[in-house]
Amino acid sequence: MKWIQQFAGSKELDEELTYYFQESYRIVSLGLTKKKQKELGLNQPVSEGA
Repeated sequence: MKWIQQFAGSKELDEELTYYFQESYRIVSLGLTKKKQKELGLNQPVSEGA
């Protein structure tokens, strides 16, 4: 487990923090079963026609 804490606010730091949150959420979601991922609408392939 790793803690992320931000004291100063700049646009670059906000973007970096957002990336870390999204990536950690994605990594955890990959540990779910494929069925649960589908139920939650996670990690679905992007259709090329959309």
